Amino acid sequence: MNSTSPKPQLERFYALNIPDALMAIRTEHLITDSDTDNLFAAHLRINNAYSGALDKTLSGFVILEIIDDAYYLYDARDSGWVYCQRHTDRRITPCFETLEDYRAFRGADSVNPRPEHQPEGRKPISTVDLAERYQWAVWFFGRLSDEPNDASVEARWMALAANWFANGIDTIDYGEQMFAGERALLKDDVHLSVWWLLVAAALADQNWIDEVVRYGPRGNALFDAFLTALLPLGFQGNLAEFPEFKKRRARFLYDAARPGSKLFDHVDDQRVLYEQVRTLVTRSLIIDPEDVFGDKLNLIRISCEELNDTHYVIELGQYVRQGSIQALVLQALAEHAQNMNVSPAAQRVLQWIVQTPVEHPFIQELLTVFPQIVSSVADEKLVFEACKALLLKDPLHFRILEWTVRMAHALELPESALFEEQLQALQTIRPVYILMGTESTRYELEEALEQADRLNESQQALLVRKIKSAPSVFHARANHWASLR
Repeated sequence: MNSTSPKPQLERFYALNIPDALMAIRTEHLITDSDTDNLFAAHLRINNAYSGALDKTLSGFVILEIIDDAYYLYDARDSGWVYCQRHTDRRITPCFETLEDYRAFRGADSVNPRPEHQPEGRKPISTVDLAERYQWAVWFFGRLSDEPNDASVEARWMALAANWFANGIDTIDYGEQMFAGERALLKDDVHLSVWWLLVAAALADQNWIDEVVRYGPRGNALFDAFLTALLPLGFQGNLAEFPEFKKRRARFLYDAARPGSKLFDHVDDQRVLYEQVRTLVTRSLIIDPEDVFGDKLNLIRISCEELNDTHYVIELGQYVRQGSIQALVLQALAEHAQNMNVSPAAQRVLQWIVQTPVEHPFIQELLTVFPQIVSSVADEKLVFEACKALLLKDPLHFRILEWTVRMAHALELPESALFEEQLQALQTIRPVYILMGTESTRYELEEALEQADRLNESQQALLVRKIKSAPSVFHARANHWASLR
């Protein structure tokens, strides 16, 4: 925001007319320190997850000064009053009817007064109400530089953002009704328009963004800056000014559409299930096509199998990078859900397994859904080669050993006797290690530990290998048992 005059600079930043009297009172310097002409980046740069900024700078408030944990705000968009906001509860309360009253208060060094009457605004949606609507964006765009670089911090922020978001629009259906009722206001209300633009971008709803553009203001620098940044995003885009956006939106959507969230309460059951699958895919795949996503694959598999209308699952393909292994896995699961005897996508997944180094992190994740994928491939030699590749990653994976033995027999390979011997050895301890899982009851675990103690030496050695190959799958006491052997 290069400018020779602070007032034009502020007016461009806030998209508001600022009275001369305010310039003599204002003491904060968050904004005048900025040296960018990019209004989108400038607003995000000063936002803090705990004390905010976007809830004020985008709603129509001008920040006058910050004293301890309190912001003093001038409502330049609507009422002309001065308000106070404490960041501890984000509540905004009216304090002074005019800037002159606020100037007198500062000179007297007294406590905030209780006004005799409440502000009367001209806008159908007050600046205070709009600031509350922006609370989700405060958390969403919080700067990680304000916190240790900890994934749990971002996860907590996105959960808070999703909660504020759901409180703001209640449900997607109701949000659409809200927009229908407010869209006529957008032309003359840039701050409301930017809020709806952020809502549509957070939901990755291109049609909704187009509607905001259709009804929004023309030739407004603030609106145009946000539109320029958000319009090209789609489902897979990211923001140069805020590189955390892609990852955060995925987590935000996952939390916003989690089971029990009221955001999708009024959507039919089939659609709710679809949304749950979609957000799992969004969180797990869109973040980075090379990311791993653990048990999410299994959840996607279960959801795919429960969907009656499998075209929903096929539709999910648009949310991942086409041609990536994750896209192929999703397509293979969808084709399995359709009971396809031969799945082209599954065959390509197996080809990828055979050609990929065993150290690739996604190999581990494929172990979860391999039985569903392999059952739709007719090429027995390819299945055998893929099984052997996966056994390099986990030589004690029961289901993969089963498929290996089955294919070795079908192909009449000499290795079949060796693999069958390994499978039989694993079968002798399988009832024990199943009972040692993290979801077992205390009684099941006690029984498993007693059975483990009665195994012979070679069986115990095999059980120890099985537990140590995937310690997170087993109960802590099972891991302790293995550590003593």
